[in-house]
Amino acid sequence: MSQEEQADIGKRWIRNAFERISKEFKDSVTLEHWAVKDDHLAYRLSFQVAGKADVDFITFTRATIDDCGSSNPANDPVRREVEARIRNRFLSLVQ
Repeated sequence: MSQEEQADIGKRWIRNAFERISKEFKDSVTLEHWAVKDDHLAYRLSFQVAGKADVDFITFTRATIDDCGSSNPANDPVRREVEARIRNRFLSLVQ
């Protein structure tokens, strides 16, 4: 698999994790919209919560993207960390 293919898989994995975790919080956090910005060095998920003017974001490095796109079990801790970052961001919005 090429580096680009692995990065594409990693980006898709991160988007899917964000969508899945946002559904866990759907009763307490309503998203107006969310988007992805990819500048090839970093990957930024931006989102806006209903009723708030500020746009929040979570940024992931290219290395994190690549690790999430790898099927190597050694990268499972990286994927768990990505999920934890997303979940913690949502938890901070609930409080």
